[in-house]
Amino acid sequence: MKRNLLLSTLLLASASMAAQGFDGSFDEPWETCYPDGKTAVGTQPKGWMASSVCKNFIITITEELVAPDADRMEEGNGHSVKMWNNYVGMLGIGATAPGYITLGTSWAYGDVTNVGKPEDTSDGGSYGGIEFTSRPDSLVFYAKRTHAQEAPANGSFNSKEKAMAIFYSWTGTTSSKVITGMSNAPVEIDMIDREKDILGMPTGSEVTGDAKLVASVEYPIEGDIENWTRQSVAIDYKSDGNPEKMNIIFSASDYFNRSELGTGNALYVDDVQLVYNSRLKSLVVDGKEVNGFSDGVFDYQLPADLQGKDIVATAFGKDATVETVTEGNVTTITVKDETAMGEKVNTYTLTFKGVSAEIQLPAEIPALTYGDEVDGLGFISNNTKDALAYSFSKEGVLEVGEDGKVRAVGAGEVVVTASQPGSDDFTPAESEPMTLTVAKAPLNVSLADDAWTWRGIAVSTSNMDKGKCHYTFVYDGWKWNDAEKDASEVLSKLPTVSASAPKDAEAIGSERAAKLSGGAAENYDLKFAEDAKFKVVKNKVGVYVKYGSNTLSTAYDDEKYRTVNAAVGQEEYIFTTGYSDAVYDDEDVLAALATQPEVVCSVNKDAVVGDEFPVSVQLPEKVSFDNFELVSIVPDVAKLVMAESPGITVTVPETVTYGDEFTLVTNEHGITYNSTVLTSGVVSMTYKGVVTAKKAGKAELVVTTTPKTVDGVDYGATTTRVAFDIQKAALTIKASDVEVNLDGDLPETYELVYEGLVNKDKAETVFTDMPVATVNLPEPLTAGTYPIKVSVSEEPENYVVTTVDGTLTVKDGSSVAGVSSKNDKVAYVNGNLYVPCGGRVEIYALTGALVGRYEGAVIPVALRTNTLYIVKTQKGAFRLWVK
Repeated sequence: MKRNLLLSTLLLASASMAAQGFDGSFDEPWETCYPDGKTAVGTQPKGWMASSVCKNFIITITEELVAPDADRMEEGNGHSVKMWNNYVGMLGIGATAPGYITLGTSWAYGDVTNVGKPEDTSDGGSYGGIEFTSRPDSLVFYAKRTHAQEAPANGSFNSKEKAMAIFYSWTGTTSSKVITGMSNAPVEIDMIDREKDILGMPTGSEVTGDAKLVASVEYPIEGDIENWTRQSVAIDYKSDGNPEKMNIIFSASDYFNRSELGTGNALYVDDVQLVYNSRLKSLVVDGKEVNGFSDGVFDYQLPADLQGKDIVATAFGKDATVETVTEGNVTTITVKDETAMGEKVNTYTLTFKGVSAEIQLPAEIPALTYGDEVDGLGFISNNTKDALAYSFSKEGVLEVGEDGKVRAVGAGEVVVTASQPGSDDFTPAESEPMTLTVAKAPLNVSLADDAWTWRGIAVSTSNMDKGKCHYTFVYDGWKWNDAEKDASEVLSKLPTVSASAPKDAEAIGSERAAKLSGGAAENYDLKFAEDAKFKVVKNKVGVYVKYGSNTLSTAYDDEKYRTVNAAVGQEEYIFTTGYSDAVYDDEDVLAALATQPEVVCSVNKDAVVGDEFPVSVQLPEKVSFDNFELVSIVPDVAKLVMAESPGITVTVPETVTYGDEFTLVTNEHGITYNSTVLTSGVVSMTYKGVVTAKKAGKAELVVTTTPKTVDGVDYGATTTRVAFDIQKAALTIKASDVEVNLDGDLPETYELVYEGLVNKDKAETVFTDMPVATVNLPEPLTAGTYPIKVSVSEEPENYVVTTVDGTLTVKDGSSVAGVSSKNDKVAYVNGNLYVPCGGRVEIYALTGALVGRYEGAVIPVALRTNTLYIVKTQKGAFRLWVK
């Protein structure tokens, strides 16, 4: 519910904050809730902590359990607090978590291993509180309560669960070891002033410290409460002294009994107040409640024209006495209650002087931007003698300078209240609250004019660190002293620049367009220049050295890029060079040079383990080109250090044929291999040294090993050059034999059989023009045998081809057999042959000569009358007499 706000910091103290030490109205702007200290999960009332969840289990799981709700008195600027129990989990692993708020710190532990089992050790609660030295008589608040009416899809169900309101105060401190977090990543902390330790409840942990409980109450809220209902709970005192600390907990669950948790059960709370029996509950003058009255505010100035009017002062305590004494323009009200647990007497003073001051809201809410400075905020008062003072709902948005001007020192929303102190002429006054939003200031971001980038190289922070590009952001629009700070101190996220290299070659001296983006700031709205650009300069092509798979280069910081352990006793130490940052046609330009970069390293053939030999590169005489510079990036300290030899053995078969697979290199230490094939595509090699002949021709490769320690022995890297010839494989192509009857059909094509294909080759991939088989037949055809010739128009790349002819045998005789004597399967009428089964149809004369081949069920055909034919169909052969 909305309370009367501060008159000003110069006037009265807030009753809820000064007398209670906390805001029980829940009307102050709510704050972001960070359950794990860094992840935002919903909001929580100012000064309180919510039990909302953030846990890491496979992924981060978050769940809000507390949220603002409508104000009890339905005031637009006010709030109540809603808390509820809800299921938290994923993948079928989870449990119901309690919703509660505390003036201390909430914590939780999830036992994901034993969820739902009797041995589940999940726990949670509150520790700590606020400083507090008073002895209130009761805790008063308004509440609503609802229960879920049906079982949820996930989580526990309990429509009878009670909610709890808990108050306790104490002196001293306790400490105990408590496991928090999740069972898959538990975190043990020293928990100070855990609620169970203060209340003397067993936890299984050793408790140390000198804490003593002063007062406590655990109040159950049972059943459903549909409408806002006032709850008043007497506080039970355990000792006569004043406390040092206090905590209040409101929970939608049976707080100390997790087994009773019910998913969906909710508790609503508003207007929490600590009541003192020796204080006034209300103060009415001339039939109206005194403006700004609160039981914890003891001095009031009222208009002079109210002096002598009826004063009605009502105390909280039923046994309290109220005495009113007036002297001059001052009335003193004394409240006494000997039964009060704390203070027994309180005195309120009413001073009647001046006229009633009134502060009106501005006609329009001021539009302010971060960095603005104004003389005032537009509030209007009938008291023109005294300056207006301002109070703000939070710090860091508006502030009043020593010159009285209001400064916008942060972007965001803030509630402003104007006030004036009392004087002889006017009473104190306070305005209604005004919500004002300070906008972010625009901040223009561009690039300094000296931004440059290497030709063909993308702009990035890593490339800038490597000296391949350079840029500086220019900011225009800093406010206050932000210009004196580093941008990283003001911006929560720095902007970025992207400028990818184009596919087409860049010209030296040209400009490359850039895009500025990203960045974030609490108080600035970043505006990016659209004409940002980089000047293109020559790139530097770096020459590095490789020994086997080991690289010597300043592009990397690790020691392995400075030193290579090489095996002693090798016939040849094979070095190669490579280029970094070569773009477009740079490598083509370098390849055309008469002199190439040359590795300089002279290894003594008699070198022993531990000997060192420097490595460098000799560049060509020409190192400056139109578009780039050639530089060495071989470290000055690059060297080979001799180590033990692993004893690489090379074995090449006497004859290697396309498709062969054999072990080329071996060693006795299990060291694996890398290879560089110098004749591309001719061979491949596995890490175990097994070679496959992939193409006929000359095979040349360099086999390498890396340094490795085996059984305590340090073996050096090796480089071995191997060359051998790969012969073509033998491929035989045979034509299959074919036999037909003289009156039968000849094959449209003749089958070829391939013998000798390897490497999973297929004829279709081996030959561009496929081999064919043909037969030279006489006219007319007569019975006999004829050769089926195989023709190959091209010699395949990897095979030597041999062809073998087949034989076509033509036999004398009819191809018609099994002729049915029935003629009910076919019929000939009016020049059409009717074949009910359809499909392929062949008509033969009795001599066996073929009359013709047809398709279909009705075939127009001219047949001789008084002649017998044989008709061959899918269903068989039949005699047909044509009358």
